[in-house]
Amino acid sequence: GEVFGIRLQFTKSSGLTDSYTLYLGRDNFEMAVPVLPPYEEEVPGLELEEGKDYVSPYAVGTSGFTTHDVATSGVGGPILMLLVSIGIVAGIMFLMPPTGIFKVLSVVLVGIGMIASFTIIPIVSGPVALATAVDESDPNVYTIDDIAAMQERDGTFLGELTAGTEFQVYIPYDMVYRARDLEMNGWHYGLGFESSAETLSDPAESSSRGREYVQLYFSMTDVDITPGSAMIINVKMINTTDSTGESRVVPQWAVIGDEGNQFWVKDDTFGGRWVIPEKDINGDTNVELVGVKYTWQYYPLLLALLGFILAGVGLFQWTRARRPTRVTSVDDFDDDDDYEEDFDDDDFDFDDDDL
Repeated sequence: GEVFGIRLQFTKSSGLTDSYTLYLGRDNFEMAVPVLPPYEEEVPGLELEEGKDYVSPYAVGTSGFTTHDVATSGVGGPILMLLVSIGIVAGIMFLMPPTGIFKVLSVVLVGIGMIASFTIIPIVSGPVALATAVDESDPNVYTIDDIAAMQERDGTFLGELTAGTEFQVYIPYDMVYRARDLEMNGWHYGLGFESSAETLSDPAESSSRGREYVQLYFSMTDVDITPGSAMIINVKMINTTDSTGESRVVPQWAVIGDEGNQFWVKDDTFGGRWVIPEKDINGDTNVELVGVKYTWQYYPLLLALLGFILAGVGLFQWTRARRPTRVTSVDDFDDDDDYEEDFDDDDFDFDDDDL
């Protein structure tokens, strides 16, 4: 059958237990619409203002958070360094004199070392890692846009996310926000969700509770995420009881009383957030960073260093081979013999009588 939408407007009923009855057609088809309780916000300051774009609560000047750059994941820098590396290799090829095998090895080693360290490895650890980190078409992988679009439902976290559900949330970011937790003597890192600004500023694409829950449960961690450019959050939905005795479905780091879980209230204006720890109470990883530079990224530069050393050795031998040398003639030795014969001449013989 076809899917269609119906927009109805009612005068609000006064009681929470009241409902509306809608009669459709002559066959006495009825649809009961329960009256939902008033919306109570859990995170202040998230109201949408018509005509204004989304601004992260962390970016507001009064929030007390500072912005920090993260690892870049673009291809512009590696491509630029590729051109620089090619220029250096070309300079060695055209400017270095013919030193035989030393020139060949210098060109090869310098080229491999520089291109590997400055182009190939950064592209693999950056754009390639981001593109292959998760399969966004996987039904068990969600984005902030997906969660923000979910509606509030009884007995679920949001949408169809019930207790026992396990999934991953993939969050790319270009910057992070940081503030110090004086009580715990540590740092908390906030995600602004700037890449999802269009969804978070559109009431047709996101729900009030969805926009609120991405801030409340998925926007803060105590893990330093600046070395990466995206993160994967491993989520397990758990049924728990809050401070009012109400049963709720929440992520594993939002269970009150579990060791390592923290609900951090910055101030009354900013409100509180659940802090995502690196590992949960069972030791399973909650946060995985994507786009982190490899610790061995610059090791291939040792090949480039060896190439420059070989170039120096080749230049030394080439210069030494071209240095002029003194050639001793055989005639020089003949002249010495003549000189000795001169001393044997009778003119230089002295008798005792002559003295």
